[in-house]
Amino acid sequence: DQMSWTKKDLKTMADEVGMAQLYAGAAFWPTLQIHATRTALDMRLKVTADGAMYADGPQRHHADHALGQAHICLVYLLHGHNEYFRLGLDIDALSADAQQCRDPEHQV
Repeated sequence: DQMSWTKKDLKTMADEVGMAQLYAGAAFWPTLQIHATRTALDMRLKVTADGAMYADGPQRHHADHALGQAHICLVYLLHGHNEYFRLGLDIDALSADAQQCRDPEHQV
């Protein structure tokens, strides 16, 4: 009866490892984009005087968001490895950079 490759859903796993605040931006939103959903279609439509039209081409704001979320996840991963394996790495600069990626006012 298991509907997924794991018994826990991604939200629960994110909660358990202290990444709940990243779930919406790093997992839920991208899932809506990569599947055939109404949300994904709506994100590609633009309203014109002639009606709704498909917006082809790159959507850089979505790419910037995805890259920022990936950066944050990598910093979390590095931080976890640093603590677990007692590597003693100084990752303060990376953590500060990840904080900038989280800031909604941050523009690349």
